[in-house]
Amino acid sequence: MRTMNIKKYLLLAGSLITAGSLLAQNPPRIQYRKTVINAGAFPLSDHTKEYVFHYKNVGDSALVITRVAATCACVSVDFSREPLMPGDSTTITARYEAHTPGKFSQMLTVISNSDRKITRLYLQGDVTEAKKENE
Repeated sequence: MRTMNIKKYLLLAGSLITAGSLLAQNPPRIQYRKTVINAGAFPLSDHTKEYVFHYKNVGDSALVITRVAATCACVSVDFSREPLMPGDSTTITARYEAHTPGKFSQMLTVISNSDRKITRLYLQGDVTEAKKENE
């Protein structure tokens, strides 16, 4: 009888190891429509530009974004911390607030439980002088 319990234990342990391996092989996977968005030229008077990054969970388990960090305080972000189920889509919204004219490129670092733990998104544009009153 003791031999039977050991066999059951070994079978159960083997099953758990196999199940754990399968889960580890099928993590969530984040897929973006675009990782670089260029807003083109816009006047300083329009000082805030919004960027929307669409992404989808193409993996086999729930995707969770834990943090989105911008390279500059001039960028604010909104994103959901709720688990995104396989096949579902949502967005990360970034707002760039221009303070001076000139070209810019800002980076967002996205941290998640995806197979790629860290992904990067880029905001680009060219802030021109403010519009003249008669334009």
